[in-house]
Amino acid sequence: MAFYGLQTDFMNVLLRQYFGLDVPNFEKKDIFVGLGLQQEGSNVNIESFDEVFAGRPLAGYERARVVFGIPEDGLIFNASDVVFPSAVEAWATTKPVTMLGLFDTPEYEDEQGNPIKPLIVLALPQPVTVNKGEVVVLPKGVVRLGLSDI
Repeated sequence: MAFYGLQTDFMNVLLRQYFGLDVPNFEKKDIFVGLGLQQEGSNVNIESFDEVFAGRPLAGYERARVVFGIPEDGLIFNASDVVFPSAVEAWATTKPVTMLGLFDTPEYEDEQGNPIKPLIVLALPQPVTVNKGEVVVLPKGVVRLGLSDI
């Protein structure tokens, strides 16, 4: 079966390579999920998503490691729950969390202090707000992407 002119097997190989899954001659990479605030229309810089993922937009939160499963029909998804640490403060008190960013590092800034851009930005299936002490859990299969997202 072809999808957008690419065969499924080829798409699966690309997804495996891009996300560092176990493929000969490729280094395995850790991928992290960052949560982002609701976009503000045309003001969002879609080249870097600075307004969504700049620095530490959510008080006291950390990015969480995500483990992807083997691609199926040109799609990959998280193979287990993604569990964020407990919120030490309320997150997103004025705007809900509506975005997911995938990063190849847990760091927020590079050595020059510039925000690290997400590899991919996805919509969170359901917006969330988080109160102090709560934990965000993204269930298995929620973070789904294919070549059209890359």
